[in-house]
Amino acid sequence: MKKLEAKKKFGYHLKSILNKYSIKAKDVADFLKVSPQYLTEINSGRSVLKAEYFNTIIEFLNNKISDDEMDVLVSLFIEARSGIDLNTLITKENNIQLSSSEIDLILKIRNLDKTNRKLIFDLLDAISK
Repeated sequence: MKKLEAKKKFGYHLKSILNKYSIKAKDVADFLKVSPQYLTEINSGRSVLKAEYFNTIIEFLNNKISDDEMDVLVSLFIEARSGIDLNTLITKENNIQLSSSEIDLILKIRNLDKTNRKLIFDLLDAISK
């Protein structure tokens, strides 16, 4: 998956979650301490959140959305930040050769509890700079 497509998928999914639970974008922007325009850029796929903001969104949405929705949001965020489609990597559909330890690491990242995901997001943020 191209990184641009991943950013759009993440933004669309975030926007659909906010709409589904009647969460106002302005409330999220206020919680993040960012402008509503920045959140609009995220929802449209023009930008991707910095890891620090994603951690804050996780905190904000923690008890408001289902675990499945949170898992999808996390996976899409990782794809948008890194350009890596985790499902494709795990199934090797794109002919990338992964060792079993790399596959194990990807699976562990996906199964981390919400508080430990921050480490991964910080790492992704550092890598993408």
